[in-house]
Amino acid sequence: MSLNNGIFAAALFVAAAVAGFVYYDFKAGSSKPLVQGKAGSGEALAHGAAHGVADGKLRPVFSLPDLTGTERDIREWDGQPTIVNFWATWCPPCRREIPILIELNETAQSKGIAIIGIAMDRFDAVTDYAVEAGFNYPVLVGEQVALDAAEGYGAEVVGLPLTVMTNARGEVVDVHAGELTRADLEKAIAELSAAN
Repeated sequence: MSLNNGIFAAALFVAAAVAGFVYYDFKAGSSKPLVQGKAGSGEALAHGAAHGVADGKLRPVFSLPDLTGTERDIREWDGQPTIVNFWATWCPPCRREIPILIELNETAQSKGIAIIGIAMDRFDAVTDYAVEAGFNYPVLVGEQVALDAAEGYGAEVVGLPLTVMTNARGEVVDVHAGELTRADLEKAIAELSAAN
């Protein structure tokens, strides 16, 4: 790689990280900036807090261990709307939005909505961070299986953080690429509740 190409790649990575949008390529084992994502309908998800509606795409079927090591199947939440948040311990915008998810989890639960975290990270890193974070919603952990699950929800290139909303029928109704704000999450809860 030439010096100019190296500088360009570094600048692109920094720009993506500042925008709060980095993905981890588990096959290659390296963090890379998100270039483009895709919702199930083929709409591109650009940098930042872009949205794409997946036109009723059904959520994938997968299972991952929770923080205790117990295998959990996504079908446990069949029949209720879900807000599935993909994150990693090394992702600063992910860590910023987790307190919002924790804070609004009780509101979501009162409306029959499940918030589920999926950490695309090493199990030991996630369990260590969980002590600090104080999660009050289920957190599942995986690397390649979690990446496959994110792609199954409609993300062609997985950027973190990534949040997917599904209705009670398991249909993807929104894909939020980038960091969630409190207003974003409140709106998602209200919309899922109204459709429930």
